[in-house]
Amino acid sequence: MQAELEAKAAEEAARIKAEEEAKAAEEAARIKAEEEARAAEEAAEEAARIKQEQDAKMKAVAEAHQKMVDDAIRITEEERLADEARIKEEIKEAQRLAEEARIAEEEEAKRLEEERIRLLQEESIKKEAEEAERIAKEQELEAARLAEEAANTKDIPDLPPNND
Repeated sequence: MQAELEAKAAEEAARIKAEEEAKAAEEAARIKAEEEARAAEEAAEEAARIKQEQDAKMKAVAEAHQKMVDDAIRITEEERLADEARIKEEIKEAQRLAEEARIAEEEEAKRLEEERIRLLQEESIKKEAEEAERIAKEQELEAARLAEEAANTKDIPDLPPNND
């Protein structure tokens, strides 16, 4: 009777512990998902910011070109040639800046993808560890059940033959 009570208490404690671990695992997974969502949102915001900067630089290139056209109409040939050279340099600079922004955007996207892959790998390793722990607990519970079953089994010796 005492062994049954102890077994029930151990079984209840194991059930409660399993529930708590499941809740903790769910909470960890939820937090992980929130962190990944936040990281993805930040990456999207960064990409949008970089795109906006690139668009502004491309707009500057277009404005520089329009300025060159406008200036060519109202200035002398000599002044126009000098201004064209200056404007071409401005265009080259704007294009260089746009290219740098594009490269920075690609590097940031690559970094974010590597971070996402690393997070997924960590999550996979964690899930494997949790699964291994779960299996070990199941094996431990099965061993305890078998031990209890063996403890509750009585050996009844064979009776000697009846010589009546």
